[in-house]
Amino acid sequence: NTRRSPFNDRRVRQAPNLTVERRAIAGRLLNIGNPPAWGVVPPDIAGISSIFRPRWADLPRAQRIAQASRLLAAAGYGDNRPLRFEIRFNSDTDHRRVALALLDNWRGLPIRATLLNTEATLHFASMRRGDFDLARAGWIGDLSAPENFLGVHRSDAGATNYSGYANPAFDRMLQEALATPDPARRSTRMKSAEAILMADAPVLPVYYYVTKNLVSPRVLGWQNNLANVHPSRTLRLKGS
Repeated sequence: NTRRSPFNDRRVRQAPNLTVERRAIAGRLLNIGNPPAWGVVPPDIAGISSIFRPRWADLPRAQRIAQASRLLAAAGYGDNRPLRFEIRFNSDTDHRRVALALLDNWRGLPIRATLLNTEATLHFASMRRGDFDLARAGWIGDLSAPENFLGVHRSDAGATNYSGYANPAFDRMLQEALATPDPARRSTRMKSAEAILMADAPVLPVYYYVTKNLVSPRVLGWQNNLANVHPSRTLRLKGS
């Protein structure tokens, strides 16, 4: 929630972001094929050649912890004044597991976070009201286009902009991208808009969603696709 303390300070948003072990959470913890995420535009989206990956993503953990500690110290937080906030998440076993993993990832930092679990209706109503510090959220695009994932963070996006993020530079770059007819330049500007967003860290991406289907070897014509659309007219049983 960028509207109020403590996360109205960009340094305080960046510090926890630096030390989340995305590969471990997406891999060993969830273990269903979710790619780790450092940005908001998923892989294979039309118009984007590669996913966002910050330069610090491959730094050793000790270096990232040290960098996060310096950011928190500059913002006034340390052992004598730890950063305190609440992690809100809606009821789901995986959401709880990820929240606990975040707490573990922040060991070694002056961070004291607590957990609040509520059912989904109350959870998302609280987010729309801005009644949270850090909250679990997800986004499933209805179009294979980067603006479908970036547009929810525009300052004029309304209630879907849960964090209350507002940066004229991001809004301007995204608008320039939308107005660019040349595909290569459009892609470059979309990536620039995402880079601005992630440098400000109003969201803390952890992993991208994947679809999960159990398909018998007897089913022919099944083709995995990004939209997870499988018309029955394209399917048949072996031998039929």
